[in-house]
Amino acid sequence: MPYKNRILPIFLVSVAFAAALLLYHLHPPGSPGGPAEVHVRLIVSRDFGSTVILDESITLERGATALDALRAVSEVETMYGGRFVASINGFRRGEIDGLKVDWLYYVNGLLAPVGAADYILHDGDVERWDLHTWASLVMASAIIGDFPEPFLNGYGGSKYPTLILYSEDFKGEAENLEEQLISLGVEADLKPMGEATPDDLGGFNLIIIGYFTDSLPSRLNEIHERLGYYAYHDGGVVYAVDWRGGLHGFSGDLAVIQASKNPWSPGGTSTMGRTAWLIAGSTPRSVRSAVEALIEDKTANLHGLLIVDGEYRPLPLSPGGGSSPRSMDGYRDPSAS
Repeated sequence: MPYKNRILPIFLVSVAFAAALLLYHLHPPGSPGGPAEVHVRLIVSRDFGSTVILDESITLERGATALDALRAVSEVETMYGGRFVASINGFRRGEIDGLKVDWLYYVNGLLAPVGAADYILHDGDVERWDLHTWASLVMASAIIGDFPEPFLNGYGGSKYPTLILYSEDFKGEAENLEEQLISLGVEADLKPMGEATPDDLGGFNLIIIGYFTDSLPSRLNEIHERLGYYAYHDGGVVYAVDWRGGLHGFSGDLAVIQASKNPWSPGGTSTMGRTAWLIAGSTPRSVRSAVEALIEDKTANLHGLLIVDGEYRPLPLSPGGGSSPRSMDGYRDPSAS
């Protein structure tokens, strides 16, 4: 081969080698691939989301932790060698009105099982810190207030497709919710509740829409304590806990939206990743109003939602049992908008 005809192959090999060398330095063996930066939304709130302290979108270097993100936008005090957050912007853990309060944090709506210094952020993550009571309450493993998370970005960089299971009376509502999720970039599908297989239940993020008395809502209700639900249905009454752990009963036109880990997933509620959201009610009107609340973004910052005769009552209930219902407009901190 003439010398000049060998120049191009040698040049291409050199370019390929240089590209491989650059890739090696950017992503050495054993390191996760991905962009050099991650874009994260960080929210700090208190009292189960009733007051938003800050809500910012930030950019961090790849490999940053949840604690790094928190330090980037706020004043943080830690305990136990920096692995436990004691104070954010002057809001301190401790005791308020006889109740013990702590900072708990969530990633994409899921209660994180590791310390903030150990969770590596992924692009698109929503990181939330909330200062609230917990010792006298069941421990909710997921919240609804960061929708469309966790359906969009999952947890720890792993995400699963979403399956909407619906009672036949709510096929239209299920289709509307599916359309919205897909428009937001979520891989979603739907199926009648009665056709769900064990593989369906265990292999997806679930959104279950139906009556309290339907099969899947009933099964979730039976294990409400294990799921960390703030409300459960029994004999036509919905019982809901308040911040102090007190229990209050409601009758009438009722619905709830609650989230938890998926109890049907491999490993059950001890594993992260797949979630199960319950949208259930006592009448067609109440179920439809709950689906509308989610689609219309009226659940922002909430941990759960109870609807009584058309009135929104954030879960867990505020002290006093939530006897004075709050509108959604009044529930969010105006400064956060």
